[in-house]
Amino acid sequence: MTPTIVFAEHDRLPILIAASRALSPSLTSWCDMESREVSFPLPNFTPFKHNDGYPRISDRALDPLRLAEQRGRPKAQAPVFKINDSVRFADAGFEGLVGTVVGARGRYAVVSFTGLDIPVHIAPHNLMAA
Repeated sequence: MTPTIVFAEHDRLPILIAASRALSPSLTSWCDMESREVSFPLPNFTPFKHNDGYPRISDRALDPLRLAEQRGRPKAQAPVFKINDSVRFADAGFEGLVGTVVGARGRYAVVSFTGLDIPVHIAPHNLMAA
């Protein structure tokens, strides 16, 4: 969806700034298969700066991007939810509401939201795990 933008936890900002300033940026991570640390080269990048600071973006603010990405996938890759799974509907109308999957009807998940008397039928592409 945004191929040139990467979002990261804000507490990782000092590491990202240091890596962006390195001549050959790389990431060192533990590799279970090789039982050792492995370095991966990183492309050159620049952390986004606005008004002399690095903006914080809440996780929930990225939900519309996640939903758009999810909807762009083939239907066969739609998320699968089981009964009693907690889900969040992040699209217009029920934005931010968390509900519980109570069943399935055809290709729709049947979701019960607190405060609503009737469960709602929602396509899995419009739901995210809560």
